[in-house]
Amino acid sequence: MTDDLSALDNLRPEVAAAIRIMSGEARGNRDDAYDVIEAELLRLAGENASMRHIIETLDVEGHRRADRSEAELAAARETIKRLNRRVQVAEAGIAEKVKASAPGSLGRALANAAADKYMRERDMAQTELAALKARIAEAPVATLVYGQSDMLSVLSAENADDWAGKRVRLVVED
Repeated sequence: MTDDLSALDNLRPEVAAAIRIMSGEARGNRDDAYDVIEAELLRLAGENASMRHIIETLDVEGHRRADRSEAELAAARETIKRLNRRVQVAEAGIAEKVKASAPGSLGRALANAAADKYMRERDMAQTELAALKARIAEAPVATLVYGQSDMLSVLSAENADDWAGKRVRLVVED
């Protein structure tokens, strides 16, 4: 009988003592032991009911959360569908504009855009060149006539003030 009562070590001491009295392993008042065991059973039944209530509450709350999550997921999916439709409409609009602005292939449209860019750059360079030519044409003319041996001395840095800012016409005589 001792082997059967080895699980009593896990019980509260007064309950284990009451069970030993009721089994005849220990001496004591059986009515008091019965009351202790009955009180313990009522306490455990109350704890069991309390635990069941907690589990049911958690289960209900879990279902509520799951329902809310499913509703949020459905709303997010609808939002994604609407956004995808907007993107498709925007892409279609862009495709129409590309087709309308450059009938033909996209490569041709890109080539035309590059050609326009380079033509604008060429026009700007030609304008700058024309402005420089006009400035040169407006500059006063200084004529220097020297023999070949003297030409280098006239164009040296020492004489730069004589011809700086002027068009210089060099006449070389032998």
